[in-house]
Amino acid sequence: MSKEPNSGKEKNAKENCINHSNLKGKDPEKNNNIYENISEIKEEKKENNNYIIGNIEIQEPHSIKRIINSFENLKREAPNWYWNLIKEIENEEQIKQSQIFINNKKINFSYYYDFPNIGNYTIKYDFQNLLTSTSFMFFDCDLNSLDFSNFNSQNIKDMKFMFYKCNSLSSLDLSNFNAQNVESLEYLFFDCSSLTSLDLSNFNTQNAINMGNIFVNCRSLRSLDLSHFKTQNVKKMKQMFYECISLEYLNISNFNTEKVDDMNHMFYNCRSLKTLDLLNFNTQKVINMSNMFNGCNSLISLDLSNFNTQKVIDTSNMFYDCKSLKSLDLSNFSTQNVKNMKNMFAYCSNLISINLSNFNTQNVIEMTGMFDSCISLISLDLSSLNTQNVKYMVNMFCNCNSLISLDLSNFDTGKIIDARNIFFNCNSLINKNYNKFFS
Repeated sequence: MSKEPNSGKEKNAKENCINHSNLKGKDPEKNNNIYENISEIKEEKKENNNYIIGNIEIQEPHSIKRIINSFENLKREAPNWYWNLIKEIENEEQIKQSQIFINNKKINFSYYYDFPNIGNYTIKYDFQNLLTSTSFMFFDCDLNSLDFSNFNSQNIKDMKFMFYKCNSLSSLDLSNFNAQNVESLEYLFFDCSSLTSLDLSNFNTQNAINMGNIFVNCRSLRSLDLSHFKTQNVKKMKQMFYECISLEYLNISNFNTEKVDDMNHMFYNCRSLKTLDLLNFNTQKVINMSNMFNGCNSLISLDLSNFNTQKVIDTSNMFYDCKSLKSLDLSNFSTQNVKNMKNMFAYCSNLISINLSNFNTQNVIEMTGMFDSCISLISLDLSSLNTQNVKYMVNMFCNCNSLISLDLSNFDTGKIIDARNIFFNCNSLINKNYNKFFS
């Protein structure tokens, strides 16, 4: 059985970019239908304290690279799934009024630049106004570094997709960034796959509402301290640390999650995490916990004693492949509204003890693969389970080959549609006569 993939795989925006393959060696002034003419105007000497410095390494002469992005540009290039985001944006002119200098020479505003020679280039983004949005600003740019120490961010409300697919960035210091008015941080560092260091020590997130997908595919990050994050207004945390496969230390001990309603795939495949402190989590409004810890196969223990799951509808794949967990106490879980428990504990191969004593499954429809390949389970108390509405139990106990006894006398199978292979390879079960339930 394989893990369920992320349902929202995005297309690369470059697919719809203009074709520059026939431009090598040509005079850029003859191609002004593709990008603006380059002016040999030297940087003015007047002081401006609102700018960003970037660096880029060019490995081939006449490489045409994206140096900045904007909403107008995305309208031409982005696939359809961006449109719902883009149509609400009204800050295009703020970006276009910026001045761009490459190695201290000013160019007319352009999204792309033809770098004539191999080597390192410095790009200065000089902003004439205080921006209210930096969404998509460096979307899919090949920048190696960015310096925000002289950038005035006090008016910014929207930062979504700001560093999306900046997969050449190895470090990023945002300690000087004023984020106190920012509401949307979704997809902020999405696919920054080379980031090994990220300083968010002074990031003020007091007004943030959406943190969904913020660190997705930050595959090189090993440590992340978010203990200072103010999350009292956040509603979305779905896929927050999705595929942070190298993350060994994560401090979210002070997270206030009282307004969060979505935590699906939150720690998906954080396979290097051994510990996770969630004792401060208030999950009273969470509806979706599917795949929350899927693939966290190094987690040794998990204390969810303070979890309030009264509104949760979906717990499918919640602990899928948490193969280092030996015990799990979910006696405090209120599951009366859950409808889907598919693969909930599947492939928890070292799980010896699991407490489901207060599980209320009266509304559950799907139990397919619920304990699939829990090969270390010897006994399982399911006396609290109410299966009156369950339709699917396919592979429910498949490969539980250490399971000796199983009392299903309370199971109501009146609505079962499919229970194929429910006890497949349960070779240690003493009583295998369950035909009266699944005939």
